Amino acid sequence: MNLYIGLDAHSATSTAVVVDERGEIKHRATFPTSEANLTGFVRRLPQSATLHLTLEECHLAQWLYLTLVEHVDELIVCNPVYLAKKPGAKTDFRDALHLAQELRTGHLKPVHHEPSEGPVVDPLFSRKGIRHDEVFVLVDDRFFQSLRDLDRGSRTFFRVRFSWPNGPTLQLPTPTGCV
Repeated sequence: MNLYIGLDAHSATSTAVVVDERGEIKHRATFPTSEANLTGFVRRLPQSATLHLTLEECHLAQWLYLTLVEHVDELIVCNPVYLAKKPGAKTDFRDALHLAQELRTGHLKPVHHEPSEGPVVDPLFSRKGIRHDEVFVLVDDRFFQSLRDLDRGSRTFFRVRFSWPNGPTLQLPTPTGCV
């Protein structure tokens, strides 16, 4: 049995829809975007099934690829420009369902993704092989939101600098200027 998974991923939440060979919805879920939740979702699917997963190219695509590629039989990162447009309201569920159906029917144009070649960073940030520009994305999604939450209400800005000779180091000087 083949199962086709459409994943609509965002920084905060991800929505996944699973369809079978006939296009019938077998499972759907919305969950916080994290490695544990993504792999847990895939692991809960039948072990006997051949799993095909697709997601759109976005700022999280490389991290998602590295997180999920070992847990599915086929993973396609597609270019959203080439997806057929659907009439009606745009929702995460509809987007994920559309991705799953397009994967099932073979209408996707893959974007090339492979494991990163570059410095391996502290596992605190992510999985093996993530490059510094991808770490910045992860830090931006998680760390900067924490800064904004801590500093909500004021107009204070922080400077963050990365240096790479010995791995990532995060330096937070005192807040700079108010605007």
